[in-house]
Amino acid sequence: MQAFPSKLVSLEEYFWWMPWFTAVFPELVLASNLSATEVTSRPPNVFAHTGIHYTRWLKEAAQALEAKLYFEIGNNGGESIRAIQCDAVCVHPFLESTNVLMRRRNTHFYQGTSDEFFSDLTAVNRVVPEGIDLAFLDGLHLVEVLLRDFINAEQLANTRSMFVLHDCLPLNERMAQRKRYSGDDSEPKEIGGFWTGDVWKIVPLLAKYRPELHISYVDCPPTGLVVCTGLDRENRVLVENYDRIVGESEALTLTSFGLDKLWDLFPMLKSDQVFKTQSLFDKAFFGEKHGPVAHSNWRNLMRS
Repeated sequence: MQAFPSKLVSLEEYFWWMPWFTAVFPELVLASNLSATEVTSRPPNVFAHTGIHYTRWLKEAAQALEAKLYFEIGNNGGESIRAIQCDAVCVHPFLESTNVLMRRRNTHFYQGTSDEFFSDLTAVNRVVPEGIDLAFLDGLHLVEVLLRDFINAEQLANTRSMFVLHDCLPLNERMAQRKRYSGDDSEPKEIGGFWTGDVWKIVPLLAKYRPELHISYVDCPPTGLVVCTGLDRENRVLVENYDRIVGESEALTLTSFGLDKLWDLFPMLKSDQVFKTQSLFDKAFFGEKHGPVAHSNWRNLMRS
C-alpha cells in the first residue's frame, strides 16, 4: 500500500455521526410527478436526495455485483455493514452496534484508522487476499483522507470493482466546511446537524486527474453517493500527484466552484431504478463512460 504521513485525529473527530434520514422535507422536495426513468433532472437551486436510503442501495449493489468481499472505511454504528450479506472487511477506530455479523461467514474488523490499516501489509494481505468487489468509503470527512483511502483501496480493486463514496454531494455550503458547524434557523432543523466536510472536492479532482473513470451520482439520502467504476490498480496518477492534488484542493471552495456545478457534473441516477434489471445496472455503471447530465447519450433517460 502507498505510505502517506499519518495525521493523528481524535476519536471524536473521526467518529462523526449523521442523523437517520427518515423524511423528504417539503422545502427540499424535487418534484411530485416523477417519471420511471433512470436519470434525474434537478430544478434550479433545489438540492435534495430523495431516493432510497444508502444502506439499502449498498445491499442491492452487493447483490447485483455478486460481491464476494465488501470493504468499508468508517462503519460508524454498523448500519451499513448490517445490510451486507457477503464477506466483509471494516476499518474504523471503534464500533458501536449489535449483531453486525448477521449470518455472514467471514467478517473482519480492524480497529484503527484507514492509514494504519493500509500500512499494515500483513493485515491487508490476510483479509483481502483476492481484492475488493464493493467498497464503501465513508471515513474521516477531509478530502486528503478520502483521497488516500481511494488510492490505497484502488490497489485492491479488480476489473469489476465498484467504489461508493459517501457525503460528496452536500445540500448546502455550511455542511461542506472542513470544520463541523451546526445549521442555524435558516435551515430545516432536520438537516441542521448534517456535516459532510470537504470530501466533495474529490469529485472534480477525480474528473481532472482520472478522466477515464466511470463516475455517476446516485440520489440516496441524506447526502448522496458517488459511484466509481473502471478502476485500475496499476494506475499511479493519483499517487504521483498526491501533494499537487492536495494543494489544489486547499484552494478549492464550494462558493467558488458552485453547488449547482458540483451537482450537475455527472448524471444523477435514480437509486430505485438502477436495479430493475441486471442489464440496466451493468449499463449504468459498467457501460459507456458518461459525463455531465447534458451528455447527449443520456438525454433520453433524464426526468422531464
